[in-house]
Amino acid sequence: MINLLPESQKNELRSARANVVLLRYNIITIVAIILLGLFCALFYVILSSDKNTAIVQNEQSSAESKKYSDTRKQADMFKKDLALASKIFSKEVNYTDTIFAIASVLPQGVVLDSLDLNANSFGNETVFTAHAKDQASVTRLKDSFQKSKEHFENAHFQTISDTNAQNGNNNGDKAYPITVNISVKIKKVTQ
Repeated sequence: MINLLPESQKNELRSARANVVLLRYNIITIVAIILLGLFCALFYVILSSDKNTAIVQNEQSSAESKKYSDTRKQADMFKKDLALASKIFSKEVNYTDTIFAIASVLPQGVVLDSLDLNANSFGNETVFTAHAKDQASVTRLKDSFQKSKEHFENAHFQTISDTNAQNGNNNGDKAYPITVNISVKIKKVTQ
């Protein structure tokens, strides 16, 4: 039957079908463009929301970091104070241990005239003035300083004088007639 239609109608029917197909393609394209526009608008809204959230979080983070920067400054100050305290304690001199070390090397029959220690006494030659009952005690004093290598080094006599022999008086009126000046290098006792 279609073959019986005139050629002009056939052309119109073909054109009508082509127009329907083109109209469908146009509608599909317009719907696709609208959907693409909606997706773009949706992504824009989501990205704007994320941007605003990130800005708010950044402001909160900077506020918190300011709080922490104060804490960090305090921690740095505390660290510097600890370093200073450590430096001070490393230079600290423990006089008690040194005094006990000196007392432990004094043999029986020897007494110190005086004891004057300061920070400069350590590592340098220090002179002790002692009084002894006899020459054997003087020798034991030097030997004791030399044997105590943990605390002392380089022990040697500077002067030895016998007050009874100088005065010509041997009646023993003085309990410790021999005066000795002994030079000793005191080692710093480490904790």
